[in-house]
Amino acid sequence: MSVLSVSSTPSPIESAIELPSSKPSRRLTDPSLFRSPASTTSSLSPSDASTEYGELALFTDFSEEDTPSYEEVRDEVTRLEKSPENLSRFVAKYDSGSPEQSIEEALKAKHPRGELNFASTGAGTTETSFAKVNGQSRYIAKRVSLPMGVFGSRWGDVREQLEYTEGEGVVGKVEGLFMQHPNRILTHDYPHLNFAQREKLAYVIGKNLGVPKTEVVLTKDGAYSLHDFVKNEGDVIRYPRFKSREVQNRIDLDSLQNIVVLDILTENQDRNGGNILVASPKRHWWSCLSPSTPSIKLIPIDHALTFQKRTFGFDSVVACWKGWEKAALPLTDRTKRMIRGLDGNRMLAEARLAGLEIDPKVGGALPRNIQFLKDEIRRNPRISSRELHNRFLLAASSR
Repeated sequence: MSVLSVSSTPSPIESAIELPSSKPSRRLTDPSLFRSPASTTSSLSPSDASTEYGELALFTDFSEEDTPSYEEVRDEVTRLEKSPENLSRFVAKYDSGSPEQSIEEALKAKHPRGELNFASTGAGTTETSFAKVNGQSRYIAKRVSLPMGVFGSRWGDVREQLEYTEGEGVVGKVEGLFMQHPNRILTHDYPHLNFAQREKLAYVIGKNLGVPKTEVVLTKDGAYSLHDFVKNEGDVIRYPRFKSREVQNRIDLDSLQNIVVLDILTENQDRNGGNILVASPKRHWWSCLSPSTPSIKLIPIDHALTFQKRTFGFDSVVACWKGWEKAALPLTDRTKRMIRGLDGNRMLAEARLAGLEIDPKVGGALPRNIQFLKDEIRRNPRISSRELHNRFLLAASSR
């Protein structure tokens, strides 16, 4: 696998990166990128604006003409998403691609003799496509981009927040909102430019827990996370009668508990039913001779919203599996052995070797979450998936 470096030596962890906005350069470890922002309100007086957003807001007289337009904001966000300098805050080395290539050209380089075509998945909130090689689905390609609703139904909220965000001009305000205070408009605390990094990090951590292989590709349109396509029968939302007792009884317990452990390790806040696929069972010619029905194995996907909250708790997570009957069963011996063998230092070393920058959030949370899992199975060897996750949310909320 070819590796393309988009940052000179030393890496952005070791030296500052000059941003295109010509503001003072900041490193990934700079606390200003990870500080807790002020809470937001829907309507503020000038004095309240000063308290919430700083003194600059008090002395700024915004008018319709002064407020950045939809087109200006969208174009500036796109520029941020395409900037290798910004993206290199999170990824030091890319698996393939270059700033001069499109995603089609990058994949063509991987498959020079293959016929490539793309088709929208029709799912997800960001730009996501099937990439087919010779007519067969081979990858899921996800461009690092804001959720579509930001420039749709949420535009009014974005416009209001930009009015009270400190910064010079459109460039300063867009960077201030989406790079430093994204939780004023989004559901996470860290910049969305880390989405591809979080996706690949989840693969490094969860490759033995069912996460499909994930790479990061650099293109002229920004970064993509590229996921191996796994043959499946749809997600659990669309799978026929998934909540029926008959189907629930067929759920493979090991694959369910793998997802539970993965979601705790990575502090996943978005395990909705669309983010679990039902694997297609392998069928053999002798299947018709067997009266047994194949079990349903689960595949975890979509891990952009992992390690994204400073304080992870009950109010920041969706876990669709909690209502399933098998979530009440004790962890299996296999799952407990797997937990005992988890090594956070090894995982972080693998992530760095794979070209991922490790920010303070990840470096602190992963070892802590592993220790929590080990402590819990020692405290209660018969703990269930549901109780384990609830205890984790309670512990995380109290930090």
